[in-house]
Amino acid sequence: MTTTNAPQRLVPLTLPADPGAVKITPEQFRQYLGAELADSRGTLETYGPWQLPVRYKAPAVSYSWGPLSRLETVTLYGPRTLGALRESGYCLEGRCSIAGATRRGITGAQLWEMPDGTLIETAVIHVCTTVTPTA
Repeated sequence: MTTTNAPQRLVPLTLPADPGAVKITPEQFRQYLGAELADSRGTLETYGPWQLPVRYKAPAVSYSWGPLSRLETVTLYGPRTLGALRESGYCLEGRCSIAGATRRGITGAQLWEMPDGTLIETAVIHVCTTVTPTA
């Protein structure tokens, strides 16, 4: 019998989105964003003398929009890797695996609010998820 030490994927965490920063507890922040309670950046791997981007690692998030383009929820997926990168102006575009499916994603940032009112900005991968419209 063989065992693997594959990393455990986190169950997606959906948080309500209020105007402004997304409210999150310190425990959720450490578990899903993989960082201490401080501003953080993603990790970019490059190749060759021209520093071509190859991979970008950061926590993945997706958004659920309601009527009149109002942000309703933010879903956290935990740390992910964005591959097949293309430079697009000030951000990177690529592909990321979410729940066994490869999704399109772009680099960005998200502002989080702790229960004590502290604001923390982290680098994230904004993942495009398909949503079935309801009638």
